[in-house]
Amino acid sequence: MKQRILISAAGTAAAFHLAELIKTKFGEHFSLYLCDTNPRHLVASAVFADGFFQVLPVTNGDFRGRMVEIFRKEQINIYVPLIDKDIYSFPADDPELVALGVKSVAPPAKSALVLRNKRTLAEHLRTKTIRVPRTFTVEEIAAANPETEYFVKPEDGWGSSGASSMTGRRINESAEQISGTRILIQELCQSPELTVEVYNARGKVLAVARERLETKSGVCTKARLSIDPDITAFAEKLCREIELPVAFCFQVMKNGADDWVLTDLNPRLGAGTSLSSTAGWSLAEAALVTWANLPTDPLHSLEQFHGERFVVRAYREIRTK
Repeated sequence: MKQRILISAAGTAAAFHLAELIKTKFGEHFSLYLCDTNPRHLVASAVFADGFFQVLPVTNGDFRGRMVEIFRKEQINIYVPLIDKDIYSFPADDPELVALGVKSVAPPAKSALVLRNKRTLAEHLRTKTIRVPRTFTVEEIAAANPETEYFVKPEDGWGSSGASSMTGRRINESAEQISGTRILIQELCQSPELTVEVYNARGKVLAVARERLETKSGVCTKARLSIDPDITAFAEKLCREIELPVAFCFQVMKNGADDWVLTDLNPRLGAGTSLSSTAGWSLAEAALVTWANLPTDPLHSLEQFHGERFVVRAYREIRTK
């Protein structure tokens, strides 16, 4: 019998990649359902769907009830949330989903409490001796060189949304405004920024590092991929200290001491997952096999290549109904 899988945020690149994989390689194992705040005809991945639901924004008070209604009515087996607020709304051990027999691929609630706030996450990782960028207070910056640059981001933001570099002078000028907001001020780290995709299941932690060589409108269009023992060791330690999902990604950069530090952690598949899949390291395939407990070795999808591989991204047009 096919398992019923529901993917949220169907308009994202990660959702399109998953949906296409399900229909081209795993069609005999899954019935595919998608949901998004946009109508079906404006969501490219909907061309692969057996069922589609236009849903409320996660900030709407009725969001949870409507989603639970879909889970129950459609007898969903696996739920794949792909944006952070969806993930934290339905953690893996959510009592209502457990009672319905729905497997959420999000992290458990205990981990979500740490992951959903960037300051809390940085402080937690620091206590576990996992390197993160140094954090500053407005008072520390006022006493420092005003031309020093810092990285400023919302504590509860996701991805690069609302993040920017600012000089100490500019921060000092905005000190009153910043003091009243949930803003995290960190040291400005050095490029390159690597996105690390991680498979974390069945006693294995495997990782691939992806460097953005070109980005257009926030989307990576050219990438260099490699498998680095030091980066994999970083991922292994991270998975020992926080209970993380089967498939997730995090970002690292070099600090002033030339050490890799974790700059962000996303408990989900990333927008660039398909780039790694094209290079022969398909986290999405391995995740599908693991989530559904299919009779295939998920590690077969994660080729342990040597050296570098390069992938470029092109766009294609989808006619929807």
